[in-house]
Amino acid sequence: MIKIQKSVYDKPEPSDGKRILVMTMWPRGISKEKVDAWLKDLVTPREVIRKWKDGKISWERYTVRYRESLEGKRGIAQEAG
Repeated sequence: MIKIQKSVYDKPEPSDGKRILVMTMWPRGISKEKVDAWLKDLVTPREVIRKWKDGKISWERYTVRYRESLEGKRGIAQEAG
């Protein structure tokens, strides 16, 4: 099972399993021991995030655009698992 939308700042729980960080830059104040893998190549493109935050695209369109950005990067996600 994959849980999403949990912050790296949240306290780890036994039920978390592997904690995989998907951010471009390492978050301030977080030690490397708090995550099992850092997959910065899987982040949502900034222009997609910006359009969603500005209300220019719906959440459904956001997820489609994110999935499109992942094409060709499938091997990266499998390496972390």
